[in-house]
Amino acid sequence: MYGIDGLSSYTFDDAFSELDEALAQRRDLLKLKDIRIDSLKAELENAENYKAEISAIESLIDEYAHYDVDSLKRYFSKAIALSSFYGDSVAARRFWLAEIEHMPVRGEIREAFMRIDSVRVNDLEEEDKILFFEAARWASLYTTSIYSPHKLHRGYFSKYGEYNDSLMARTDVSSPRYRLLAGSHYLAKGQVSLAIAALNDYIENNKEYNEDYANALSMLALSYFERSRKDLWMYYIILAAAVDARIGVLDNDCLRQVGGALYQMGDLDRAYEYMSVAQDDVDRCKAYIRSVNVAPVYPRLMADYRDMQRRREMLLYFLIGSLVVIAALSAIIIYIRYNDVKRLKRLKTELVNANLVKDSHLGRILSLCSIYMEKLDDYNKLVSRKIAAGQIDDLYKLVKTGKFLDDQSKMFYEIFDNSFVHMFPTFIDEVNALLGPDKGFEQLSEPVKLTPELRILAFMRLGLDDSAQIARFLGLSLNTVYTYRNRMKSRAKNRATFENDIINIGTYN
Repeated sequence: MYGIDGLSSYTFDDAFSELDEALAQRRDLLKLKDIRIDSLKAELENAENYKAEISAIESLIDEYAHYDVDSLKRYFSKAIALSSFYGDSVAARRFWLAEIEHMPVRGEIREAFMRIDSVRVNDLEEEDKILFFEAARWASLYTTSIYSPHKLHRGYFSKYGEYNDSLMARTDVSSPRYRLLAGSHYLAKGQVSLAIAALNDYIENNKEYNEDYANALSMLALSYFERSRKDLWMYYIILAAAVDARIGVLDNDCLRQVGGALYQMGDLDRAYEYMSVAQDDVDRCKAYIRSVNVAPVYPRLMADYRDMQRRREMLLYFLIGSLVVIAALSAIIIYIRYNDVKRLKRLKTELVNANLVKDSHLGRILSLCSIYMEKLDDYNKLVSRKIAAGQIDDLYKLVKTGKFLDDQSKMFYEIFDNSFVHMFPTFIDEVNALLGPDKGFEQLSEPVKLTPELRILAFMRLGLDDSAQIARFLGLSLNTVYTYRNRMKSRAKNRATFENDIINIGTYN
């Protein structure tokens, strides 16, 4: 928020808020105007006499003033023709004089001043003189605003001062409007301080949304411009544009001046918004001569605004891209974290199950040990009885058959095979994954019984890598164990790492 030197209680933000609110409300105001115009057209169509007809036309002229210059011209022509047709020369002359005010904004500047110059002021009635000076004053002011960047500025503004003075001479000095006309008089004479004092006095005491109030604000803005107070010029020209918006004036230049100033200040967003509205106003009211004011700035503003929009789009795309990358990384991290948690849960479950299996098979091993101890005790008692009874030959035959050892080995293999397969349920699949095509082991059927080769691999997985110990456990010769191990290596995809790969089955890296 920026304060304005000399206006401690006001800021540009206050002025911009006033303008934005006025522009927002103008949409509804113009809709109502269109409704009134349609109603007046219906009234004109149904008029039954000259009085009703000329009254409807006069009201349509009031509605179209500063709103649609082509329609305004058409109804002025109708009014002049109709009143002339009915012999009402007074009305015809007044419509002809009043039309002068609006001719410059439809591009008929030369025609307007030719009409002004053709008027014999001394021959006019006093009421018509006031009407003429009013119309000529506004025509001069509009022309000044149209040609403000050029050398015609001072010439037309001087004419504005002359017609303003003629009006002031016919205005009650105690009336509020006299202060407005006095301010314009001082400004035209170059007495800027007096102009500022008079115009401030009028504005402070006559806040009514009408053409005079808008005129006072724009004249005060111009006074501060002459004083090189660009901040106060900007402030009052914004307020003047706001009043134009509130009274539905589309053919004035204040909003365009605000947009141009904002462009020079680098505020492209507001400049684009106001200049676009100003250009739309030109198109809507068909005051195309106002394009002379818009043309030097609007194309450059559009180009700069498009550049700014492209930069914003690039920044937006960059931000969106960054957010997408961040979102993707976050998703990946969440996915990895989710899988880690899931894996930990699975490992925890497997660990619990492994502990249960371990406990179960530890019990079976203890049971097996108990059975062996019981069998050894029974065998010891049997041997003792045989020796005591002198049945040495029977004892020799019993030992020679090896039945006892075979029974114990069979029991051991059953318990070992069943326990190992429960501890490593995917052992055969993982072994087959290490072997070449068509060189794997068949799946086991119930009851579980490992082949000698699988038992050798099972002992290796349990950390028993000594072939001599494996041979003793399995009741095989050492050469047989070596043969089995070499045969399985030859079937492996990777002979060099096969035995180490067997040891790593069922481990988590």
